[in-house]
Amino acid sequence: MTTDEQYVQLLRETSKLIPLVNLGTCSKVYKLCMKHQLFEPINPIDFMLVLNIRETCAPVIIRSMKKARVCYLVYRLSKKELNSMIKEQWIKAILLTCGIDKDYYDSHYNDLEAGKSYKDKKDASKTNAEKFVEDVDFIL
Repeated sequence: MTTDEQYVQLLRETSKLIPLVNLGTCSKVYKLCMKHQLFEPINPIDFMLVLNIRETCAPVIIRSMKKARVCYLVYRLSKKELNSMIKEQWIKAILLTCGIDKDYYDSHYNDLEAGKSYKDKKDASKTNAEKFVEDVDFIL
């Protein structure tokens, strides 16, 4: 078993005792992900389990061209929701669960934040990425 797999197993055991990401946040993030079509259809319960590094019935499949947005969402969730002691392990576990390489995450997690110019734009001229960042800001 690799070190990353050990982190996942440890977090799975921990999340059986306490949720890592609270259910209210899971619900908001689920709605956001469905609105922006980040993942292939997944039921809300499985999605909550994914965010809490628990076993799910179905695999998590990121839609084509959405991986950078998932990285940004993971980054923002880790900053807002998680205890600093488990933050890095949670990120590794989520990335492993979603099939995202850590090097890819490290080079793309803040791509969307770097382009945060939406605050001065009218809704009609906002790009999809800017709308996504605005929605993440709103729910978190």
